[in-house]
Amino acid sequence: MKLDNRNRLNNKLVYVQLLFSLTPKEYGGIANSKVREMVQNLYDFIKNSANEELSKKENEVHQFLDSIIEKYKTS
Repeated sequence: MKLDNRNRLNNKLVYVQLLFSLTPKEYGGIANSKVREMVQNLYDFIKNSANEELSKKENEVHQFLDSIIEKYKTS
């Protein structure tokens, strides 16, 4: 897997984290411990996974992050 793909996933995650930071805690914002933990776990996976593992799950991670972004666009 190219480093560019890892960076692209990380950049998308940072964007989602920014969206969460604009959301109040009670509505699932970054101050919500479960949301914060999910973001941290996903960041750790993107940063620390082997290239082969990340390559296998890259599309799934992109789809997951895209689904969050789409929910913010429609709310």
